[in-house]
Amino acid sequence: MQKLFLLFSHTLTPEQIQDAKQTLHCSDIIYLPEELQEKWSHVDPVGDLDDRVIQEFITYLKDMTSENDYILIQGDFGLCYVMVKWCQENDRIPLYSTTYRNSKDKNIEKGKIQKTQLFKHINFRRYPK
Repeated sequence: MQKLFLLFSHTLTPEQIQDAKQTLHCSDIIYLPEELQEKWSHVDPVGDLDDRVIQEFITYLKDMTSENDYILIQGDFGLCYVMVKWCQENDRIPLYSTTYRNSKDKNIEKGKIQKTQLFKHINFRRYPK
C-alpha cells in the first residue's frame, strides 16, 4: 500500500483521513517532523523564498518517500510550486485537497475585515503536469 506524506499546515480532518484510506488506499499518513512542520506552517513572507528551506524539504522527501507515494502539498504558493515540481520529476504523486467553502466577511474597523470560513473536504486531486 502507498503512504500519504503531508506538506500541510493543519491536521487532517476525520473525513480526509477516511478518504485517504478508502480512495487512495493509503496504509500510513505521515506528518512532518516538528521542526519541519514549524517551517512549513510559518514561511517568512518577506523577501525571496529561502533556498535552504527549500532544500530541507527536498532532502526530507528524498529520504522519507518512495516512488508512487502520495504527497499532500498545500501552503505557501512558491514553496508548493517547487515541491510539486520535485514530486513530478521524482515519481511521487503530488495532491491537494478540494473543499466546498462558505465564507463570511465582517468589517471590524477601518481597513480591516474579519473573514470566517467553513471548509468541507470533498476529495484529493492530483496536481496537473
